[in-house]
Amino acid sequence: MSYRSDAVADVREGAQITGGVERTSRAEAPSRVGGPNMRPFGGFHFFETVWLLVLGLLAIAVAHRGTEEVVQRVSRRFGASFLIGLVLVMVAPVAALLLFVTIVGIPLSITGIFVLLFTLYLGQVFVAAWLGGQIVRRVAPATNTPYGEMAVGVLVLAILFLIPGLGWVLRAIAAFAGFGALWWVVYRRVFPAGAGGAPVSTA
Repeated sequence: MSYRSDAVADVREGAQITGGVERTSRAEAPSRVGGPNMRPFGGFHFFETVWLLVLGLLAIAVAHRGTEEVVQRVSRRFGASFLIGLVLVMVAPVAALLLFVTIVGIPLSITGIFVLLFTLYLGQVFVAAWLGGQIVRRVAPATNTPYGEMAVGVLVLAILFLIPGLGWVLRAIAAFAGFGALWWVVYRRVFPAGAGGAPVSTA
């Protein structure tokens, strides 16, 4: 018989126990808090951090000027970018649903939903780049690079996302702000005059 307790078992006289008695104190027992049940979450968070970093570095490598423009929008108009992202998240699914009820609009609706979800998730990397830039320029201004700023920003966001009860709020804020800034820049490039400014150079 094996049991876990700080006190010795009270075996009544005449009781028969085969195989002996093995006692483990509570202090010696392995703790389950933060053990195997936490490993899947920890592993997921690690790989998601790597994935966000890869997305951010690819965004800089493939579209450096566009990424920089979105990051500048986040820096200068964070609140407005967040509100734009929040409105788009509420309006875009309604528009996709209206397209879905028409036979012709079904492929466009499905494509739009995928684009919405991907760019919403991608929005986090633009906030990461902005945050990393703020940190690197203060700590090591002589060594900052867009790739280094992105890496620092992603790591900082990953740590912030782990804060219990607040992580998902910070994630939503980052996603909405980056998402709104991204689509504002896209709008300016497609309709430069309608955005209240001169045409944006793509050179």
